[in-house]
Amino acid sequence: SCSMLGRLVQYPLVTAALVAVCGVTLIFFGSVWPASTPAGEQERALQEQLQQRRLHALARLQQEGLTGNVDVFDFGEAPGLGIIKAKEEGEVLMTMPAALQLSVEQPRSCPVEAAAAEGPVALDCQIERAVCQAVASGAAKRLTGLVAILIMERRRGQVDGLEHTAASAVLRVLPDVTSK
Repeated sequence: SCSMLGRLVQYPLVTAALVAVCGVTLIFFGSVWPASTPAGEQERALQEQLQQRRLHALARLQQEGLTGNVDVFDFGEAPGLGIIKAKEEGEVLMTMPAALQLSVEQPRSCPVEAAAAEGPVALDCQIERAVCQAVASGAAKRLTGLVAILIMERRRGQVDGLEHTAASAVLRVLPDVTSK
């Protein structure tokens, strides 16, 4: 066996070919039977769950009136909406209904009659009224008001009186930075 090994060393091309065959074999068997780790499966399950939340958020937006030929795409750094089909120059890519736009000028959670009425109103209407009044009076900046409304939207479904909306479904897709 030593004499055979000695002969192989004399022919470097044969040695290189044997090493290449071993490498290709390892790559092939690694892709056919990938090493399954519990952490890898857990990560894959979390990614699948996140993708389902993204698709749910897009469906909620479309139910609320979002139009456009868009879908959820992962752009590497972060997910986002992408165009499914090429569009012509000047063509509208997507329209967002006014009801989905965050505003510090008009409380969108308040029905028109409730916005001016006194008495019991929904919690989200109360919060938006207070934010709009603070911005209008100059007690708060516009950006501060928008952040307050974003936080309220993020808390929907977690606080009594704040029901889920399409905007809260979108915000659920964003990473939670408060728990770190």
